[in-house]
Amino acid sequence: MKLSPRDTRILYELANVQQLAGDRDSAITTYYRGLEVSPDHVGVRASLGLALLGAGRPDEALATLEAALDRDPDNAEIKRLIDSIVDKSS
Repeated sequence: MKLSPRDTRILYELANVQQLAGDRDSAITTYYRGLEVSPDHVGVRASLGLALLGAGRPDEALATLEAALDRDPDNAEIKRLIDSIVDKSS
């Protein structure tokens, strides 16, 4: 199998590993790279939103999660995360 830096699946998995390893900044950068390749990838967007939230960037997290929800309006987990952010900012 040939690996490509423009393969969303590889970027998504790499970012998840970076996040699990505690390298949130690298994970955020890699999630953004994944969105450059596949802007409609809901999983990348949702994971980026979580990473941004964990990095103390709730406004960016909210915007990112709302964009994910636009692409997958029935996603209950994304709705729950958005509600959580909104409740904390109220």
